[in-house]
Amino acid sequence: MKVLQVIDKLDVGGAERVLVDLSNILDENKLDVTVLCLLNESVLDKKLNETINRIYLKRSNKFNILKLFKLYNVLKKYDIIHVHSRHILRYVGLIIFLPVYLRPFKIIFHDHSLLNVGNKSFGDKLLTFLLKKIDGIIMVCDDQKNFYPDNSTVFLLENIVRDNKSADVSIEKSKRLVAIGNFRRIKNYELMLEILESLPVDYQLDIYVNGIDKKYCEENSLAIEKLVKNNQLNIIIGEVDLQAKLASYSLAIHTSLSESGPLVAIEYLSVGLPLIMYNTGAVAKKIKKKLPYLIKENTNKEEWIKTILKICSNYDIQQFYSKEVHTIFKEEYSEEKYNKTCQKIYQNIISS
Repeated sequence: MKVLQVIDKLDVGGAERVLVDLSNILDENKLDVTVLCLLNESVLDKKLNETINRIYLKRSNKFNILKLFKLYNVLKKYDIIHVHSRHILRYVGLIIFLPVYLRPFKIIFHDHSLLNVGNKSFGDKLLTFLLKKIDGIIMVCDDQKNFYPDNSTVFLLENIVRDNKSADVSIEKSKRLVAIGNFRRIKNYELMLEILESLPVDYQLDIYVNGIDKKYCEENSLAIEKLVKNNQLNIIIGEVDLQAKLASYSLAIHTSLSESGPLVAIEYLSVGLPLIMYNTGAVAKKIKKKLPYLIKENTNKEEWIKTILKICSNYDIQQFYSKEVHTIFKEEYSEEKYNKTCQKIYQNIISS
């Protein structure tokens, strides 16, 4: 079986990280995997195993017929076309308009997004049409299943993060907090800033971002400027390899109101970093079963602050939660389980 993983380019982001980790895991388990980037090389390309072939379409215009023809000539060399993210499906899906006998490959769409929570459609006629025509859909959490047409073939493949075996989760840490995620309204950073303003001044928060919504940032500029001036807040842009840095923090905070995973929460679990997060996404559901105290049902900042103070002010409590969250990671997000699930999906699609 020959599998082609397709994305626009490997910038820093959740879908991109999933593609890299998935491709590497499949490659290490002797599956023939190639990565196709519709655009150019980017920062995460170097994270791919050297044994994985890469193809760059270098498309500059979506409606360039020559590039579409070149794309088709690439696709027909593979058995499975594994498409990541909705905007990529809109482009690759143009091939679906070819007669069936000219499409020897199977197309799977991997949906990393939960942008339309509360709705039961994509609000996109082309995308809805394509979902009915492709051979399978991979969702990363059960909350996505209502988005797809009733006749869709849907599989569940929850995100994982590769285990960071070098992370030291036993050292005593200072009252350093961390958050990871682009500075956008859906991430609910205003709650995080309100929490930080109310914590003792010896608490410090580092926020790692790769993109900023300027309007949303301006709306919170007074709080940001005050906290930065007081040395309580750092906003760090452009870091690529964050997993190794996480062991130096005492607690992670995730206030986002809508998530499919999120992948970053699994990164926290992988290094044994305790986290508190809003009850959204597949990871929150798994944590809630064993550690409900870490999952918040509302945005009452006093409840969040109480949890932060309890965990960060007591080393033994920190260690208890550190060990427990890493246990959740090992039980729920093993690479062996992930590989078997993905390859089973491929086999089901090929045989259908």
